[in-house]
Amino acid sequence: MNAPSGRAVFAMSSPEATVALLTSRLRGHTPGCPDCRTEECEEGVRMRRALRAVRSLLKEPEPPAPPRPDRRRPMGTLTNGRTTIPYDNWTAPHLNWRKAGRTDLDPIRKGCVILAEAPPAKNHPHHGIPHGTRMIAISDDKDPAAPVLLMSRVEMTKFFDGVIAGDFDEFRATKDELDAAAATT
Repeated sequence: MNAPSGRAVFAMSSPEATVALLTSRLRGHTPGCPDCRTEECEEGVRMRRALRAVRSLLKEPEPPAPPRPDRRRPMGTLTNGRTTIPYDNWTAPHLNWRKAGRTDLDPIRKGCVILAEAPPAKNHPHHGIPHGTRMIAISDDKDPAAPVLLMSRVEMTKFFDGVIAGDFDEFRATKDELDAAAATT
């Protein structure tokens, strides 16, 4: 049985096979063609163009850019338990964030750790977080594009227990630091 013509082989084969075939034909053609060295050989130019086109098909597509925030869509909220305002973190939109009740919200002053109930875990990379685990999002309200850390409720409970037990007291602000922060707001 005869092999199909070059165009039929290109149409019937995978892009990888087409690259291999074009590369082989170009290597076989180039040494015997004096014009290929000067880019004047039409067949060599045509094969190189085809090779570049097929190789471009094999490249992994660029990942899409993250969506820009659209302020027409519903937003999440930020509350301290007394006052609630619209608020969205661009990396975790539509969550209802909560900050400590001791923080000022009249008007809301940014500069606090915030927490929100996040969607349940789905395909979490850590084996200790099974599918469906209830998650908590942690962020900083100073920047609407701040990174968001997701923790399970079990992890957060253990952390809160450590805070209550005084395990993190060395990280508390001093009275002077609190007074200085109050004076700047």
